[in-house]
Amino acid sequence: NWLHRAIKKLSHRGPDDQGCWISQNKLVGFGHRRLSINDLSESGSQPMSYKNKSIQLILNGEIYNNFELRKYIELNTSFKNWKGTSDTETLMMLIVFFGIDKALEKIKGMFAFAFLDESNSDLYIVRDRVGEKPLFYIYEKGTIRFASELKAILEDKLLNKKIDIQALDCYLAFGYIPSSLCILKNFNKLEPGNLIHYKLNTGEIKKRQYWNI
Repeated sequence: NWLHRAIKKLSHRGPDDQGCWISQNKLVGFGHRRLSINDLSESGSQPMSYKNKSIQLILNGEIYNNFELRKYIELNTSFKNWKGTSDTETLMMLIVFFGIDKALEKIKGMFAFAFLDESNSDLYIVRDRVGEKPLFYIYEKGTIRFASELKAILEDKLLNKKIDIQALDCYLAFGYIPSSLCILKNFNKLEPGNLIHYKLNTGEIKKRQYWNI
């Protein structure tokens, strides 16, 4: 399907490993290409899961205060059963125990990630504070598709691909396309310091800024 083609399209972003997870009802899918930096073992492979795979996380980037956050989790919860040493696992457990807002207050790093809690129908898509890591998305007919590069999303051949005249005008005027505009109509770049909360059961989407300078 198009998700597997999208993963292949991003092979240059992560040459060390790849992973794919699709929910049992086929309504949600995560794909990931891995550049191994923290925890080179399979314990750091993504998508990373928890609670019988009802929780899923994919992370592009690096959490700099990884081990500091592990100590915080261990001091404030009874959790000690780490599978490895990756910052992906740390981020996942931080969100599981303290929620998305508290986690975003505490993490330091460059990142774009998606966190899914299937049991609560919650999907969070997050971009770092100053936009070091890219994140493109399209929300259409109650569904959302996202990736670190536009060409991965375009592997879904059912999507309309029309030039956004406003974005083109900005490019000709400024030499770049500002967020949240994208060169293609109805596609967007998630702005730095923003997150998207998507409800799987209703298709409702909310975007909000969690940080500003």
